[in-house]
This record gives sequence, structure tokens and C-alpha cells, in this order.
Amino acid sequence: MNIEKDDSLYDGGGRLKLNRLTLNSKGKTFIRDYIPSDNAVCSVVYNKITNKYIFVRQFRPGPKREILEVVAGMCDEKGENPIDTMKREILEEIGYKIDTIVKILEPFYTSCGKTNEMIYTFFSVVSEQENKGGGLETENEDIEIVELTKQQIKTTKFVDAKTIIALQKLNLL
Repeated sequence: MNIEKDDSLYDGGGRLKLNRLTLNSKGKTFIRDYIPSDNAVCSVVYNKITNKYIFVRQFRPGPKREILEVVAGMCDEKGENPIDTMKREILEEIGYKIDTIVKILEPFYTSCGKTNEMIYTFFSVVSEQENKGGGLETENEDIEIVELTKQQIKTTKFVDAKTIIALQKLNLL
């Protein structure tokens, strides 16, 4: 498979872009469209003071509804490594400083049929809330913080893939 061209078709100035690949294989030329993306981070967050896991509920445009998920965000700050991105996202979304953070999975593609985005997955322990969280007004985030016990996690129906994968890795589902 040879890539002949990688053209930008659309740049919405926000999170959505669309590119078109012109490919050649065995003398045949064809196209495939994809969504170019920065990489992302996510973390299962455990509050050692309350003995609960912290999740966020927020509106997601794809399913057009609110989704309960682990804390996550984009690696969109220049020069910021994934651990620092995760620390920033946890502070922004739920207001906590991280006591400890551990990578639990190697980065994986979120949906390789349509994007180049990879996600770094962590387990974080927190104890001190520095602010109320809820996301950034500048990003129009409206995030609800949800704390669940280990038993509540087992009976909650999660529909977000990164959340399911991270919880399964930690044997919480």
C-alpha cells in the first residue's frame, strides 16, 4: 500500500477536520477519508479519602447525549507529555491534584478505520480537591462529577469504549 496524497478536505477550526488519502495498491488507485487528530489521554481516578472512583458525565456530540466516562482529554498543548496532559485534565474536569499516576495500557487507536487518534490510559489516585472542577468555560464544558463505589461500578451500564477498556484492565467490571 502506497500513499500518493494526503489532502485536507475540511478544517472546521475546532476539533473536526477531514482528510482524504489517495492510495495505490497493486496498480489500483483509490481513496480513503479519515479524521486527523491529536492523541488523547484517559484515567480511572480513585479517591483514597472517600474510597470511591470519580467519573464525569458530559454531553458528547456523536451520540447526541450525555455519557458517563472516565476523565479524559486531548493532548493538544504543544510540548506537553501525556502524563502532564492527564494531570491537567483531572484538575480541569474534577478539580483534583494527582497523588500518584500509573500507565495501565500502551497507547491504542480509538477507531483506526476513521482516525489516527491514539489514547494513553492511566490509573490515578487523588485525595485533595483544589477546585470544584466541572470543565473549562472557555471550552464550553459542562461536566458533572460522579463518584461510584467499586460495587456501583459493577452494576453501572457504561457505553464509552475507553471507559470499558480501562475498567476491564483494572478488573473493576
